[in-house]
This record gives sequence, C-alpha cells and structure tokens, in this order.
Amino acid sequence: TSVFRPKTLLIVWLFGAGLVLLPLVAGWGQAARLTREGRRLDNPEWTALLGEVLQALGIRGVVRLRAVPGDVMPVTWGAWRPAVIFPTAVEDWTAARRRLVLLHELGHIKRYDWLTQTLGALTCALYWFNPLAWLAARQLRLEREQACDDLVLRSGPAPRDYARELLEIAAQSTRSRMLNWVAVPVARAGKLEIRLRTILDGSRNRRTLTRAALLGLLAAVA
Repeated sequence: TSVFRPKTLLIVWLFGAGLVLLPLVAGWGQAARLTREGRRLDNPEWTALLGEVLQALGIRGVVRLRAVPGDVMPVTWGAWRPAVIFPTAVEDWTAARRRLVLLHELGHIKRYDWLTQTLGALTCALYWFNPLAWLAARQLRLEREQACDDLVLRSGPAPRDYARELLEIAAQSTRSRMLNWVAVPVARAGKLEIRLRTILDGSRNRRTLTRAALLGLLAAVA
C-alpha cells in the first residue's frame, strides 16, 4: 500500500511529465536556433510571393522566412512572430511548389495551429498516463493537416499534383522528432498516407464552416 502514497504518486507523475516536457523544451531551443541562424528569404521573388499569400489568407503581421542547411522538413513555429523554416534546397524548387508549401504553412499560422499543438503537447505532459490524451493529440494533428490541405486545394491546384509534391518533399526531407514537437511540418511521414488518400478523395467537402455552422458547433460544445 505504501506504493500508492500521495508523495510517491506525485514523484512518479513529475517524472513522467518531465520526460514528456524534455523534447518539447529541446525542440523550442532547436527551432529558435534555426530561425536565428537561418538565411533570410527576403529577395524580391520571395517578398512578392509572401505578400501574395498573406493577402490571400487575410493574415496581418510579420512572418519570417528562413532557409537552413540540411534536409529539414519545412515547418512553421511561433505565434506572435511566426517563422517558416525551409531547407536550402528550396532555392531549387519550382515556383508552384514554393507557393503550395508556403500556402499550407501560412494556413497553419492563420488557424493558430502552433498554439493548439503546444497546448496539446502540454496536455499530454499533464495527462501522460492517460492514453486518451495521446489519441486526442494524434487526431488533432491529423485534422489540422487535413484542414490546411483543403485550404491549399481550394486555391486551385490539382489534387494529384499537390499529393505528388508532398510525397516528394517527404522523401527528400529528414525527420526531426524534437522539432516536430514544437513546429508544424508540411508532411509528417507517419500520417502522410492518410492525408494523401484524403487529398485524392474527390467526394470530400473542402468548404470551410459557415458562421452559422460554427456558432452551432460552439453552442453544442458549450
């Protein structure tokens, strides 16, 4: 019975929470370092593309674009001064791929997905012993990516072309577990198959919720 003393349980909980928070803190440090050391993408071509996508999505504020060495997966992180991190190979990408990836990542910024992902990670740290918390966080990540995929497809690209671009990016990129804890990648390998099937599903309704539907959903949740 001594195993279940409050003090013992607290120590066990703190140990588990610390193990979950460790990659989160390390990921924040890695993302901050890459943003600080990365090369700014601020030439006229990138500035024009960024301005076009920001205007299309109705996003105000500063979004930083950085290119870093290596085969890092394109990711977004940060809320007040968000940053999109690309691999240096982005300079060799076609204009179409650049626009699709930037549109997807800025979609995360528009939806404040970095904040929801961080809250999800903190919830997993708080309830690390509950498998339902991990299942909910996993589903949240999938729904988030599918929502941004729908946003991209509403802009006009053919689903097959978009799916091919995501598949090629995933094949050419190196996965960083710590960075994925704190940033929103464009193509997480573990869920890519599900996303590709959804992208190619011609019967899927990709329209956004109307205001009436959103208010009804919020009322139901309340």
